[in-house]
Amino acid sequence: MTVEPLGDSSNIGARAVLEAFDRGFIRTRINQGEIDPLVLIVVNARTKSEDRLSTRQRPSGFFTAAAKTATVAMDNYSHESVASLREALYARVQTQRDERACIDLLAEHCPDAPRPVAFAAEVDPYVIEINFEAAALLPDEDPRYYLDLPTSFSLSAEQVEKLVNIGPRLLLASPQFQCLLKVLEAESRGLPRPGECPKGAGIFP
Repeated sequence: MTVEPLGDSSNIGARAVLEAFDRGFIRTRINQGEIDPLVLIVVNARTKSEDRLSTRQRPSGFFTAAAKTATVAMDNYSHESVASLREALYARVQTQRDERACIDLLAEHCPDAPRPVAFAAEVDPYVIEINFEAAALLPDEDPRYYLDLPTSFSLSAEQVEKLVNIGPRLLLASPQFQCLLKVLEAESRGLPRPGECPKGAGIFP
């Protein structure tokens, strides 16, 4: 498996992946049959302290307001980037389905008709987003603990340990990741693909 470091002006790098899928090396490798499944693990480690600006008796200062504005804009851009990535991948999966259905109908009803140009290769995509809000899926965790952590390099040893430990747990709790594991296990055992995990099931939460 090849791991490609990608980044952009958002805080999670999804826009660069989308561009590589639209017209870059990801699309090329998919069409060459070198990528399947396509697994994208999006780690969004943003914190989100409870908003106390609106409860203050005095207006916030310029730098406080500017920092808040910049953070909100960055979060919105990151969310839109991931949403666009999911939509692009789903469009590819849906087109693959339509293409197969069209070919099957032509073969049944018009066997002599020319066939549409097929994709060079199909892809089975997964978008697995890891964020602190998902800690609510874990029975012994409180998302608020992680969302309230300061964005600094002076975390306590306890905070660092909890951050390190929760990452793998959040990954395992992801429904998209569980679907990927089921598909891979079925393939390794020579079994049919699980009915609850068709292609495309790993894209949306």
